[in-house]
Amino acid sequence: IVVETFRVDVAEDPAVMPFINTLVRDHNTFTTVYSNYGVTSRAIQSIFFGRLSYTTESRSLFDEFRDNGYLTFGVSAQSENWGNTASILKFDRLTRYYDVRNKKFDEVTLTPYQKQKGELAVFLDSHEVNETVFNMINEAKDHPFFMYINYQDLHYPYFSDKTEKVLVDEYHDEAWFFKPNNRAAILRQYQNDAIHLDKSFREL
Repeated sequence: IVVETFRVDVAEDPAVMPFINTLVRDHNTFTTVYSNYGVTSRAIQSIFFGRLSYTTESRSLFDEFRDNGYLTFGVSAQSENWGNTASILKFDRLTRYYDVRNKKFDEVTLTPYQKQKGELAVFLDSHEVNETVFNMINEAKDHPFFMYINYQDLHYPYFSDKTEKVLVDEYHDEAWFFKPNNRAAILRQYQNDAIHLDKSFREL
């Protein structure tokens, strides 16, 4: 499971992410994997290949699991064209793969930022991601599977049209909002989305 961009200093607040805190406190759930890359796409690729230097011919975790009889699934809230991750990791060879490019968006609902940046600015809400994940798990039945899930709720600008307003009265993606002197309001918007994602984790 990949969460972009996950700030531990925010997640440590039980009021913001109570379910995640419960998992860590009571179940020792997480194994942390670090990548030396500071760019998301390369970080994901290097983790799957287990090395910092690789080519499209390198073997990934997907290859290892597939060769051992596992189904391979992928669900991403973003377009994995970013950084050529889809082609480098050969997502077309997965048993099933779904990302934001599979969804048709109503142009009327898009913000100016999303219209300007296109497929790299739109993403699936975490509840939508979960629905696709559950469908793939049902498809697997009793067959072992390996799954990659990429959540984008906590990526800039820290909200979707499905996010509940708990700590904020309105959302912003305008350039004027993301300024140093507005740090407190930006953090509240992020924390509000963290609450939303925490509910999706509980659902998962």
